[in-house]
Amino acid sequence: MHKNIIVCLSLIAAVSALPQLSFAVDALVFGAGRKVKLDYTIKSGEEILDTTQGKTPIEFDFGNERMLPAFQKNVEGMKAGDEKTFTLGPGEAFGERNPQAIQVMDRAKLPPGDLAVGAILTAASPDGKPVYAQVTGIDGDKVTLDFNHPLAGKTVNVDVKVLEVM
Repeated sequence: MHKNIIVCLSLIAAVSALPQLSFAVDALVFGAGRKVKLDYTIKSGEEILDTTQGKTPIEFDFGNERMLPAFQKNVEGMKAGDEKTFTLGPGEAFGERNPQAIQVMDRAKLPPGDLAVGAILTAASPDGKPVYAQVTGIDGDKVTLDFNHPLAGKTVNVDVKVLEVM
C-alpha cells in the first residue's frame, strides 16, 4: 500500500512539473458547406459600383451557385478578420457585353407608364427568374433595351473583409 502511494505521488509530481498544456482551435476558414458573412466593395477604377459598406453585409453558403466562381476561388481559405483585394476580368465576373442582348421593342409591348433612358425594367423569364433590362434609347414608339448585366464588359477590383465564418 505504501508503495502505491509513493508511485501516485511520484506521478503527480512528474505531471505537475510538465509545462502547462494549452489547446487552440483553428479558426474556421472558407470552404464548401460553410456559411460566410462578409463586406465587399466592387470598383471599376476609382468608381464604386457596389458595396455593402454602411449596409447589411452579405451572407451566403460557400460553394453555392449564387456566387461567381472566380469570387469564391479568390476568397477560399480566408477566415474571420482577413481582408483581400483582387481583380476580376469580364470573363470571370459579369461576362463580356453581348450586342445581341440589345433589342429594340415597340413601346406598346412594354408596361404602361413613363419611360426614361436609364430606367431599369424587370420581367420574369419562362422559368420564373427575374430578367432585367436597361432602357438605353427611346425613339418615338421604339424603345431600345439592353439586357446585358450592368457590369458586363468591365474589369472590376474587389475589396473583401471576412466578418464571420460559421
